[in-house]
Amino acid sequence: MKKNQFKILAFLMLLLFFSTTNFAQSSAEKDIEDHIAKLDDQQIHYLKLGSGPKTLVLLHGWPETSLMWKQMMPKLLGNNEYTIITPDLRGINGSSIPTAEFDKATLAKDVHKLIQYLKLKNVIIIGHDIGGMVTYAYARLYPKEILGFAILDVPLPGLGTWDQLMTTEHVWHFRLHDQKPLAEELVLGKQDIYFRYFIRGHSASPDAVADTSINSYANSYSTYASLNAGFEWYRAFGEDVSFNRSHKEKINVPLLLVGAEFSMKESLTITKDSLQSFGITNIRTAVVDKAGHYIVEEKAEETFKIISKFISEVAR
Repeated sequence: MKKNQFKILAFLMLLLFFSTTNFAQSSAEKDIEDHIAKLDDQQIHYLKLGSGPKTLVLLHGWPETSLMWKQMMPKLLGNNEYTIITPDLRGINGSSIPTAEFDKATLAKDVHKLIQYLKLKNVIIIGHDIGGMVTYAYARLYPKEILGFAILDVPLPGLGTWDQLMTTEHVWHFRLHDQKPLAEELVLGKQDIYFRYFIRGHSASPDAVADTSINSYANSYSTYASLNAGFEWYRAFGEDVSFNRSHKEKINVPLLLVGAEFSMKESLTITKDSLQSFGITNIRTAVVDKAGHYIVEEKAEETFKIISKFISEVAR
């Protein structure tokens, strides 16, 4: 075979490989199911993929929704080892607001009700941003019901570098969101502008999160009630501080702390030390290089490798 012919054949084989891979990925995404669970006085919207004996619960942050996990869900499925669910937190995408409570322990109880309703076992819970705060509260409330938990790029109220962080300009949005009802009145109808500014300002590059995703998030917070719910997650930080500082019970369940290079990387050691002083004994850390805050979408492959390594270790 001539040299040029060999190059052409090699190129075609490479093209076929990536086409097959992309088809498998898109085909798996089509298998993701959209559900509403009706649980007594509330309903919770969630996405579901797979039916394996082990469970991954993926929690979103602000101003995102369960959509942030959609492309990663098929990657995490493995050989149908897992049942994967991604709930929307109360107030978002059809998840109702049964009570005017938005502290992370209450949001964790919502997630627990859904897991019980679906009769899921062998649970590993992973949360990004606000979802990471909910994940920590879940581990505090139900440590015996999880195999492991991962917190992705977020400070924990009252722990680690929290007090120092509250004195910096990095939390300007905490103060804005705390202004009720001014924050709602300023942002309502302009969510796409605010969310795009916010997400790009916390990302390593302006195109880190696709415009289509940002538009979807803006649409999911397009009512006063949904926008208010997202801001109330911030307004509940005082309650979260009290909850986190009041719990010092020993927990040996494996915890993974993940920080982005341009976000929480520098605080990982302090956060780990703080959590150990509060009774969390089995902690590992990881860094997503060249990433800003939105690691699941910015650096999907790198984040996937970190998460999959962790869940394979704790799910044995």
